[in-house]
Amino acid sequence: MSRAYELASLVLDASDKFPSADPLLLVSVGIVDSQFDPAVVSRTGARGLYQNHSTTGRLLARSLGWEYSDDMLHDPAKNTEMAAFYLDLLQTAYNDVAMVLAEYNGGPLNAGYFRANVGALATQTKGYVPRVLSVYERLARELGDQRGTVPFPILSAAERSEPLSLVAMPVPAAAGGE
Repeated sequence: MSRAYELASLVLDASDKFPSADPLLLVSVGIVDSQFDPAVVSRTGARGLYQNHSTTGRLLARSLGWEYSDDMLHDPAKNTEMAAFYLDLLQTAYNDVAMVLAEYNGGPLNAGYFRANVGALATQTKGYVPRVLSVYERLARELGDQRGTVPFPILSAAERSEPLSLVAMPVPAAAGGE
């Protein structure tokens, strides 16, 4: 099985398990955060495909009933499930894709700054949200999504693309999620 097909399968499996986690958003976050490189470590210590810090990883692992280890942040299956779970929680809390991304990237305080549009918002988050939304919109166009522009409604299982549809997706040259 090809690596792209494997990653697409992980995304679809995780988003089936956590229905508020839009698989296209999960793919967009993976592209921006790591270009789907499970070994990546950011300058702030975030790790893996979906760039979780160990503190967030511990919280997510505990919530999923797993025993935490730093190694799981580099495990594509575990990291994908953790990211889908986190996006599901945030989508349920905010029902706003931009707010979900602001908190995913910078935590709850940063999400509050994002909502209030105040200067204290981290520069990294200020760029992260539009980058992920741009990738999301591009992928939706390339996959023939006819629902409109970002933010899209959450995809139902019946609306999701087959894993093979995601295999040919070009990956932008610059990563940078934290």
